[in-house]
Amino acid sequence: MEVDRPIAIAVILFVILFVAFYLVVPKYQEFEEFQIKLSKKEAEYRGRSAYFSDIASTYEKLKQKEEILKKIDSALPSSPALHSLVYFLQKKSLENGLIFLKANLLKIS
Repeated sequence: MEVDRPIAIAVILFVILFVAFYLVVPKYQEFEEFQIKLSKKEAEYRGRSAYFSDIASTYEKLKQKEEILKKIDSALPSSPALHSLVYFLQKKSLENGLIFLKANLLKIS
């Protein structure tokens, strides 16, 4: 029994395409999904890196202004009661020629 050469070539090409379609294509799709996940993680990392660098620069700015912050901290009342803080702000604003009209007090949990 003799196999016709063009038919054998067609069958071999069909088998190669079949193998490529059912074995290679799913792995390529997994690879693409992995690349998408990787790009999302890289973007998240860049965002967090920028956030933490901003925090570090803000911390350095606060370290440079430590004397001013100590003065502010010593000027504020030590009791956590809101009425004394509002009274203090009204008193200091009047001493400096300002008018204390409104304060929005929010509870931070």
